[in-house]
Amino acid sequence: MDRKITLCDVGIEDCQTNEEREEWCMRELNMTYAEYLEVLNSELPVKEALEKVFNRRKHSE
Repeated sequence: MDRKITLCDVGIEDCQTNEEREEWCMRELNMTYAEYLEVLNSELPVKEALEKVFNRRKHSE
């Protein structure tokens, strides 16, 4: 069963250091912090950016 992803699922703001952010990104998104920033800073609409992040995560599970 696929669970619906919401912005509330993104909790990286609780991380204090880049190392914590890196660990969080790898654990939650299966991507590096740099890749995460690249998606966030892309020109993609928010919906497409989130889909890119979470589709990548889904394929890695």
